[in-house]
Amino acid sequence: MSREVKVGLLAIVAIFFAIWGYKFVKGQNLFKSTNTYYTTFNDVTALAASSAVLLNGYKVGQVTSIKLHPDDVKKMDVFFIVDGDIPVPRDAKVQMRSEGVMGGKQLTLAFAKPCTTNDCAESGQYLHGENIGLLASMMGVDEMSSYVTEATGGFQDVISKLGSPNSKGKVNDIIRNLDITIAKLAELSEATTQLIKASNSSLTSTLNNLNKITDNLAENNTQITTIMSNLNKVTADINNANIGNTVTKANSMIDNTSVMVKDVNKTITSLDSSIKNLTSLTNKVNNGVGTMGKLINDKDLYLSLEETTKNLNLLLQDLRLNPKRYVNISVFGKNRTYTLPEEDPAYIESKN
Repeated sequence: MSREVKVGLLAIVAIFFAIWGYKFVKGQNLFKSTNTYYTTFNDVTALAASSAVLLNGYKVGQVTSIKLHPDDVKKMDVFFIVDGDIPVPRDAKVQMRSEGVMGGKQLTLAFAKPCTTNDCAESGQYLHGENIGLLASMMGVDEMSSYVTEATGGFQDVISKLGSPNSKGKVNDIIRNLDITIAKLAELSEATTQLIKASNSSLTSTLNNLNKITDNLAENNTQITTIMSNLNKVTADINNANIGNTVTKANSMIDNTSVMVKDVNKTITSLDSSIKNLTSLTNKVNNGVGTMGKLINDKDLYLSLEETTKNLNLLLQDLRLNPKRYVNISVFGKNRTYTLPEEDPAYIESKN
């Protein structure tokens, strides 16, 4: 065997093992038969071309490729292979599940019983696909249903016991108070309904009166228009009037009046002071303080003064009538005798 043949055979063996190693790394065994199937999903987020295909948790294949559906751009075709010794029924479902909270997606084959020769899916056949949520992927559909059923029953039991007389807690108190409040609202609603029924006639009468008022307004529309026109004229006259000057004059008059009021207040203050002084003087006179008080209040002094005045009048009268009695002037040194008049005022007064 020539060297060239040996090199060629070695190259063929190397290429074969390279391809086999590549497929083996990707999860494909060239020495084991496989069947290819495909399914369709609307969303293949986190699903990769090398994602595993499981059957009851055991890996039986892997995803080979993901392509856009030729007839609907909103769907994706997922192609995967399954070991040839795993019979897959035609009604098997391909479920896309999450590997975990932080993991990717994987495919799971789900069918009720093994297939026979007549009802097994052939390689290249379409299988129905469905997307399973995160909770259902982690717990399983049956467990999920059981948990939901138990949770629903427990929630209904809790709801049925809320607000019962024997239940304790703030929530139960609130619900019991809410029941009482709803009952009171029902009573209030019934009372309001009765009140509305009782007031129906009054409301009807009121509406009739409103209709009459509206009719009267419509009938007197011309008069109302005239009144509004007159009001507009009055408003225009007021706007045209020189109200500014009038207000200025009124303000000036008010200022002058204020000054006059201040002067009057000063005069009143002075008059009040004078009245107080006069009152004080009058009080002193009435109390006999001072000469004037003594003259007014001392009767004896008054009588003495009156007597003195009277005597002084008599003296002056006598001096006027009989000057010779008081003044004796003699040129030649001869003294004349005083002759008492016949009607002496002092004598007459003394007799009286």
